[in-house]
Amino acid sequence: TFQFTVSVDHLFFIGSQLVALSHTGKVGVWHAMTQHWQIQDVIPITSFDTAGSFLLLGCNNGSIYYIGKCKFSKFMRF
Repeated sequence: TFQFTVSVDHLFFIGSQLVALSHTGKVGVWHAMTQHWQIQDVIPITSFDTAGSFLLLGCNNGSIYYIGKCKFSKFMRF
């Protein structure tokens, strides 16, 4: 069981990692190797896209965050 505590607006895979996004600025990643969820709070998300193994987050402060798949193991060090 996984408690995200906010609504999940988008759910998708990047490789073997399952990603959950909420417009409130919460990002969750299921790590297939460790079988654990990791959650990170960021600036509220207004848009996102994937490009291969990368996740791009557009945030309401005008920032665009770029996260590579290799970063998912250490998760979101901006």
